[in-house]
Amino acid sequence: MNDSMNALGTLVASGQGPILRAFGEEVRVLLTGEQPLRMLISTAPAGLERFFARCADEFGRPDGPDMRRIVDISAEHGIHFVEP
Repeated sequence: MNDSMNALGTLVASGQGPILRAFGEEVRVLLTGEQPLRMLISTAPAGLERFFARCADEFGRPDGPDMRRIVDISAEHGIHFVEP
């Protein structure tokens, strides 16, 4: 795998394989190709599954998700969105 850090601090990963980040480090994911992204996320300690369950409820709404609510749920779980 040929990985590098770009000027914005985004880890650029090519190929398949793990991307490991320490707790508290900012992580940015940018999909640049045409193929859908598949991710397997493993976290410790546990608890992130509650975040995904709450987001799934919001994304399952017939009129689509309220993204402000997604941001609020994220913040409650220590996830913060940053500008590129």
